[in-house]
Amino acid sequence: MESRVSLIDEIKKGGYEASLITTFNAYLPFYEEVILRKLIGNGVRHNVLMMDKVQCQQSFSSQPPSFAGRRYSLIPVSSSGAFHPKIIMLLGKKKGLLAIGSHNLTLSGFGNNRELTNVIRFKVNDSDEAAGCFRQVLDYLMLWMEAQEDLLPKHMHEMVKKLDSFSPWLEKAPVILSEISIIGTNPKGESLWRQLQSKIEGGIERAVIGGAFFDSELNFIKSVKKDLSVKEIFVGIDPNTVKAPPLLSDVEGIKVVNTSQLTYEGAD
Repeated sequence: MESRVSLIDEIKKGGYEASLITTFNAYLPFYEEVILRKLIGNGVRHNVLMMDKVQCQQSFSSQPPSFAGRRYSLIPVSSSGAFHPKIIMLLGKKKGLLAIGSHNLTLSGFGNNRELTNVIRFKVNDSDEAAGCFRQVLDYLMLWMEAQEDLLPKHMHEMVKKLDSFSPWLEKAPVILSEISIIGTNPKGESLWRQLQSKIEGGIERAVIGGAFFDSELNFIKSVKKDLSVKEIFVGIDPNTVKAPPLLSDVEGIKVVNTSQLTYEGAD
């Protein structure tokens, strides 16, 4: 298990030719001056950034991009709620890296906050399961692009479709996996919660929940307890940054844990 992942260090290893990053919000000068510069400097020549449309409009007002449409494709994604996936995908002819986590494309998300990220690496001759995860994510994002068919110019759709051409191993990647599954909401699909429920078999003894935000009525935590018949729930709260709803201590079967000292292995 990797305790810490550095995107910059990964880019420097080389072997990648395309990148796809999705985010809810972004500090575009950080992307352009730090992330994009490293990508281009290390041979990554096709770069795509997908971002929630409302947040994108706000960024244009406060920190307008300098290189969008020239050095990379910036794609605003419309949603009835919010376009919220945080994905980093690096693609090469013989390798790939996929990171799915909580990080927005901001200075805080990539440097100051404690973010949790799932990392999947692929090299040619690795298992089909790993390659299949990349295939599932690309297919998932294509569903979002199809929903934007009448909202975005044709060349933006082509920039996303072109990602397939940088990794020949994607052509043979399975769509249905036996050991790993990537789930995400799409414009016409079930909610994330319903999809997660369908993956869980048997009774759940314990659940661990952490986050920067909790709804005031604790409806999500109550749904976890009820829908999954969870006997014991641990809720991680950092009191320095998260304001826990007063109701939290009143829900039976919940134990609140102070996570202010939680950090990754090897941290100072």
